[in-house]
Amino acid sequence: MKTAKIKTGWKILLKGSDGTMYSALKGSVVYEQGEFIRPHKHCGPLAVFCSRRKALDFMHYQCCGVDDRYIARCQYVPSRYKFLWLSYTSGLRHEVRRTLPAGTRLARLVKISKPVKLREYMLTLTYRRHCRG
Repeated sequence: MKTAKIKTGWKILLKGSDGTMYSALKGSVVYEQGEFIRPHKHCGPLAVFCSRRKALDFMHYQCCGVDDRYIARCQYVPSRYKFLWLSYTSGLRHEVRRTLPAGTRLARLVKISKPVKLREYMLTLTYRRHCRG
């Protein structure tokens, strides 16, 4: 049996009022630190970014803000699928996304490390760049 190749990527997350970490855009998949998570039944693969830069670019240009978002390094197992889809609870509505942000990778399993508040993360990066020169 062929073993799945585990890759490293980055995940943007939202934190619920109860402390639960969710997918940043739809908020439907719950992520537990250190555990491999799968997509919901009848839904397509999970989305991660191939690099920290691509994740930050996406947040800067495509999202409403960073105040309630988190970023986490992750490990993922690539999916064989090339697009995303969601099935809603009624089963009647079906959404397909074939156009994905630059640097998006699709995964059948994702395991996140410790999430860091995105605003704090971006300030740290800015400080480091400023100190270098």
